[in-house]
Amino acid sequence: MKRVRLWVMGLTLVASVQVQADMAPALRKAAPPPDYARVARDFLPRAEQGDVLAQSVLAQLYLLGEGVVRDEAQALHWADKAAAQGDKNAQYLLGLMHFEGHGVMRDEQLALAWFRKAAAQGDAEARFQCALMLIDGRGTVPDEAAAVRLLQPLAEEGHAEAQYALAIMLSNGRGIAQDDAAAVALLRQAASQELVKAMFNLGLMYEIGRGVVQDDHQALEWYRRAAQQGDVNAQYVMGTLYASGRGIARDDRQAVYWFRLAAAQGDAEARVYMAEMALQGRITPASDREAALLYLRAAEQGDVEAQHYMGVLYELGLGVPQDTQLAAQWYQRARATHVRRAGHPVTSA
Repeated sequence: MKRVRLWVMGLTLVASVQVQADMAPALRKAAPPPDYARVARDFLPRAEQGDVLAQSVLAQLYLLGEGVVRDEAQALHWADKAAAQGDKNAQYLLGLMHFEGHGVMRDEQLALAWFRKAAAQGDAEARFQCALMLIDGRGTVPDEAAAVRLLQPLAEEGHAEAQYALAIMLSNGRGIAQDDAAAVALLRQAASQELVKAMFNLGLMYEIGRGVVQDDHQALEWYRRAAQQGDVNAQYVMGTLYASGRGIARDDRQAVYWFRLAAAQGDAEARVYMAEMALQGRITPASDREAALLYLRAAEQGDVEAQHYMGVLYELGLGVPQDTQLAAQWYQRARATHVRRAGHPVTSA
């Protein structure tokens, strides 16, 4: 059975503040040298004497645990002092801390207030986070038009994430008149800065012919670029293109290669597609056992089709011992998953 995954432009935009695990990109604006322990030692007396740069850098080091034992209370202490002196990096940092609840209770309204203070001083990341929070109504009422007004100058300044976000807004007509051609132009700009999700969405636009003349070759090239940089959706799409021969010569080995990469990142649908190929004898060596293992992994992730096919495999004894009781359990589990996702109460059969 051919599986089709649908992407809708806009659903890939997560309108919330995304913070890396170590927050390094956002917090290393002061660019301290690699010897963080020495920086911390040297900056502490300066910070205690009121040096705003030293206070801001110490706040970052304590939150990251670089050169010092990670201490959110100390990070908050020094960020508060630096922010009170008008340091935009510390103001942005406080926005992150209040949004994520680092050293303080989560407070999206206060987070937005700090982002706005930093944004008023021209901080690009703070301006971008304000736009995302306006889109999603985090800490404020949703206002997509206001978000677009923040994104436009950022995009013009070359901010890749803002270019991508504005492209999504344009493609969906959210807060601005719908314009696929303008969206494509922005996606291209963001992709030129190696923003992987922009590459993927460019591939999508070329595949479906939105804002550009439909072009399978261009779609494939953009999907390939995104997939090579680890984008799981692009890896899955590359697998489907090679498996179906859509826009390219069918090549089961290449399909399996890309599906395996996607599956290694936890993509359940890639596992299901490979399982179907295994049952069709399209994976060498063909193996019902491998199909069963692939279905099982996907089923355990909650994929309803995989759960159903686990029932089929146990009913027929394909790749697993025949067991009608286990078959019935998998059928029930698939039904329960389907009903739950439809928003209805689950009852026993």
